[in-house]
Amino acid sequence: MKFKNKQTRSHPKGEITQTRHPAVSASGGSKAEESRWNCKTHHVISFLLLLSFYFLLLSPISAQITNPLLPNADADIANPQAFMSRFLQTITNIFMIVGVIYFLWHISMASYHFMATEGDKNKWEDAKNEITHGAVGIAILFSIFALLKVIGIVFGIQSLQDLQLSLPSL
Repeated sequence: MKFKNKQTRSHPKGEITQTRHPAVSASGGSKAEESRWNCKTHHVISFLLLLSFYFLLLSPISAQITNPLLPNADADIANPQAFMSRFLQTITNIFMIVGVIYFLWHISMASYHFMATEGDKNKWEDAKNEITHGAVGIAILFSIFALLKVIGIVFGIQSLQDLQLSLPSL
């Protein structure tokens, strides 16, 4: 009878080949013991899956807990359109504020470069181009805002129609 389970391991005096009887598993126990172990593992995994479904069923209950720092969290869930409208308004305001600050930075740096030209025509042209690029950038920023409003009016998207330019406040 030939054994199929051969295992070779290295030894300081040479390689040793071991063979196992077909009824003995790789872990050293019999197939019956291995089958019992697999059955126990199956039961544990089944129990954990059932336990996880139990906790998933409780998730709607835990969703009712509210944070006192976020008083309007329930309203956002109940009315997602209002949430999207506020979200778009906030993102638009952030981009406008950052764009205007970037424009003012470009203008101030261009004015500094005008003062530092020392009569050099190349530096003069570079400073003039900086002012032109800043003006084009702020024009693009406001035209994107106007384009969003037009898209909101044409397609009837209320959250885009409600966009407003507002000054930052605390």
